Amino acid sequence: MPKRERIKGRTDMLRMIRKGKSVEDSLLVIRFLVPEDCVARRAGFTVSRRFRRSVDRNLVRRRLREVYRTNREQLPEIGDFLIIARAGAEHATYAELTEAFTSVAGRVADVVTEIADSAL
Repeated sequence: MPKRERIKGRTDMLRMIRKGKSVEDSLLVIRFLVPEDCVARRAGFTVSRRFRRSVDRNLVRRRLREVYRTNREQLPEIGDFLIIARAGAEHATYAELTEAFTSVAGRVADVVTEIADSAL
């Protein structure tokens, strides 16, 4: 993923948690925000320390990044997206994570469209 498409800073992630909206599934949550200065789609990934072993956290993070990379066209073109793994994601297969992502991404696109329509 190119640097311009990544969200790495703590301040950006906290801003999305405080001001953004969220759509959730049993395996993941996507928090999103469309700031005024945003010109492209950016994504950040976070996995809680509830996943006790770092090996599990890193595996889930790698899978989420790959699911996002292969399915990012399902999210709106502009906006910041924080993809958060929920408990149980470490036991999910890649196919289950992909299914959860596509489901949540479709609902995110619907919400962003509603917000854009109401702003007009």
